[in-house]
Amino acid sequence: MEIKNSKALKRHNQQAVLSEIIKRQPISRSNLTQELDVSHTTISYLVKDLMDKELVVEMTADSTGGRPPKLLSFKGDNKYIISMSFEERKIAYAIYNLDIELIDKEIIEVNNELFVDLIKKIEKVSKLKNKEFDINEEQIFGIGVSVPGIYKEYKDLVINSTTHYLGSINLKTELNKIFNYAPIYIDNDANLSVYYEWSHMLDKEYDNLIYIYVVDGIGSGIIVNNSLYTGSHGNAGEIGHMKVKSKGKKCICGGQGCLETISSIKAIEDDFKKAVDNGEYTLLNDIFDSPFDYKEIITGYLNNDKLCKKIINRAIKYFVRGLSSIINIFDPQIIVLGGLFDEFNEDMIKKINNKLENSYFPDENDKPKIINRGDQQNYQISAVTSFIFDKWKANF
Repeated sequence: MEIKNSKALKRHNQQAVLSEIIKRQPISRSNLTQELDVSHTTISYLVKDLMDKELVVEMTADSTGGRPPKLLSFKGDNKYIISMSFEERKIAYAIYNLDIELIDKEIIEVNNELFVDLIKKIEKVSKLKNKEFDINEEQIFGIGVSVPGIYKEYKDLVINSTTHYLGSINLKTELNKIFNYAPIYIDNDANLSVYYEWSHMLDKEYDNLIYIYVVDGIGSGIIVNNSLYTGSHGNAGEIGHMKVKSKGKKCICGGQGCLETISSIKAIEDDFKKAVDNGEYTLLNDIFDSPFDYKEIITGYLNNDKLCKKIINRAIKYFVRGLSSIINIFDPQIIVLGGLFDEFNEDMIKKINNKLENSYFPDENDKPKIINRGDQQNYQISAVTSFIFDKWKANF
């Protein structure tokens, strides 16, 4: 890492030093000097500024003989990020400190309300949580928001969203009425997830990867050559609107036979309900109350219920059809499947890999690795938090 001693680049230098402290903490000044290849005087000067800003603290390590070294650590326990994940059926609201520790989480259930009602709930939760944990506005360094669909910042609108309450809402404007004390960042859920995978979960091990998020809609986030790829207009990754069935159901986009009309959570639930209403038998009638949600349908699938297997297998058939096209276009090293696939075990990943055998690969070694993360309740808000934390580090 290059450190420049020009006074004009003081902020850049502070960011570099802070990033190194966060990465290697606790760390001594002498080790910082070696890692960044700058003088001890420069490091001491920059560290003092960071300590004055209460971003870095110093502690004395245990002695192993001679004078005990003084070690530096990042002080993030009293500074906070608010992360929200907007979904069709719920809004997750979470508070993390800058040590990326979850302080608290609240789920706001969505029951056909309009945004004007939901924003009041968000405001109420925010005030209650700040009071409960004695958090002042000055201690909150960023607000992160994950949305299904494409966020057009110049319009302040979310478009092509499966979330009914976000239509025609100037989202940042409305949120700023509550959170006018910190910068607000809004991005697509799959973009945030693929960034999280690349930068944190996979520790930048892969240069090219794709995260596919299957919920009520289907979207993907794409990393190409270690950069988030969003296309010329920010629309890249909207794979839910790939046409995979010539005479399929009509989609919210106006098209017909889109991937998300067959393979999304909503499509699976709708198709299953239609089959049950038409008199098809399922063991789920003896276990759960109708209508059945996707987790219950997957439970039936894993227990060899005939109807569950029929609906899920059809969804997977068309999902693999779309996945094959994505692989041939982007040639990723690894694909991470989330949302719906969090509920499946390794057998489903093997099933998808087996179906991909019929796809074209110039060389057997060109096949991407495919993984899922399993059921991680805080995955999406963790993705939001990590993104906002990195934004803060780059701009503090």
